[in-house]
Amino acid sequence: MKKISIYSFILIALSFMLWSCEKDLSENPTLNISTVPVISTPSGEQTIVIIAENAATPFSVEWSAANFGFDAEITYQVQMAPVGTNFAELGVIGAVTEGRTSFVTNYDVLNATALSLGLLPDVETTVEMRVVGIVAEKAPQAISSNVVTINLTPYFTFPSFKSLYVPGSHSSWDPPTSQDSIVALDPNNRNDADVGEAFEGFVYFPDAAEFKLTPRRNWDKDFCDGGSNALDVGCSTNLSVPGEGYYQIKANTENLTFSIKQTNSWSIIGDATPGGWGSDTPLTFDPVTKLWTAEVALVPGPFKFRADGDWAFNYGDNVDNNGALFPSLDEGSDQNIINDKEGTYTVTLDLTLKSGFYTYTIE
Repeated sequence: MKKISIYSFILIALSFMLWSCEKDLSENPTLNISTVPVISTPSGEQTIVIIAENAATPFSVEWSAANFGFDAEITYQVQMAPVGTNFAELGVIGAVTEGRTSFVTNYDVLNATALSLGLLPDVETTVEMRVVGIVAEKAPQAISSNVVTINLTPYFTFPSFKSLYVPGSHSSWDPPTSQDSIVALDPNNRNDADVGEAFEGFVYFPDAAEFKLTPRRNWDKDFCDGGSNALDVGCSTNLSVPGEGYYQIKANTENLTFSIKQTNSWSIIGDATPGGWGSDTPLTFDPVTKLWTAEVALVPGPFKFRADGDWAFNYGDNVDNNGALFPSLDEGSDQNIINDKEGTYTVTLDLTLKSGFYTYTIE
């Protein structure tokens, strides 16, 4: 009788354990093993040298589908980062959804991503590329593919900056055809014309003039003179200049302030120029092209552009003599332009900001 009781107890215990296991499995199913995407194109290490002439060249990335172990809508990101950084700082080249496992862009996008990551123009840098599958269902999850490497050489391009246009009596008060603008030199919000920030630029006025500043090429919103160097919105008092001249205009559409300063002449100065650092070589202004130029006998060495024979306005190259200028108040700073040419060249200073920067050429 005791044996029957013991056997009965064991059977009951086993039944309870099996029931508990079934309950646990139904409430907490085991996670299926996931499958990572695998990049098939590009395959292996390749070298890409980007220049303006091939910027439109297509660039394709293809990979196998990821599997998270359950049905899910997967978004894939194509990511790039300098080699050895473990994608701590990365750029997203593009993204696709709806089960697509390929992405096509072009060298121009690669170039922009590379520059945003701090890669130097005209310098080969090894970058890593991966595809990351992301799902937001149940809980956000991500699966990364294998990593492929590319030896990438970007080239310098001028980014696009948002502008304030300068319609006025010198341009028939017509924003759509205004040829003058001042731009936001901070690129953080350069694509949103409604975000307030600091703008600056130079405008040539052939005579005394009145004008306003507009964030778009229409009169939907305009900035005017609120008095005491303050901007106002939509008022009847125009901004103005007293006579012909080349004026620097600064405006802050967040703080609602502005300044207008006239420059009478521009020149170059430095070891590369005939007068060294002790004497300016003048540039001549063309009111049609709005460029400052001079034929100059140059020797190798540093130089800068400056206005009115003074250091209040002076500009040097902002990086590796790429043609973009950077404002500086220190003649001995690292922003000197380093000239490696010897002979007579045409030096041109372009402060029109058509490219988003003050620029120069030596030809």
